[in-house]
Amino acid sequence: MQFEFILNGQLHTLDLDMSKESCRVNINGAEKDYDVRFIDENSLSLLNTEENLTVYFAISKDTIHIFVNGEKYTVKETGGDSDFGGAGAGSVQEKGLVTTPMPGTIIKFLVKEGDVVEVDQGLVIVEAMKMENEIRSTIKGKVVKLNFQAGDAVDVGIPIIDLEELES
Repeated sequence: MQFEFILNGQLHTLDLDMSKESCRVNINGAEKDYDVRFIDENSLSLLNTEENLTVYFAISKDTIHIFVNGEKYTVKETGGDSDFGGAGAGSVQEKGLVTTPMPGTIIKFLVKEGDVVEVDQGLVIVEAMKMENEIRSTIKGKVVKLNFQAGDAVDVGIPIIDLEELES
């Protein structure tokens, strides 16, 4: 599979050839091979003679949210209609449901019921893996319902906020 991602303002290309036991990663022409050990359905360990990477990921329709040794990356598949097959992952889905990219705890909501939100506006901060992650809106909408409170634990794919899409 080929992906593109932006890091520090630069576009990068990632080619990934993965099986259950190994993977070959090529980022901008630099190729590395890893042994793969799945920890659970949303995390794995990549090992080679030079490094040991712990990778957590969440998949949405066209985006993979990846946390590698505490650093967060967002990757989109290039070309055609992609569908990674996952539920929501830190984004607003077509139905207007905001979900988290990984299990965590809600630190605080940045909006309240009835608020109108813009594209890319922060909605909620979720702590996952000892990191605070701000989940942003991908649509213009109205906050219909906050389904949790600060301090509540949340899981991947469970709607945190219900949004009603508004016309731009």
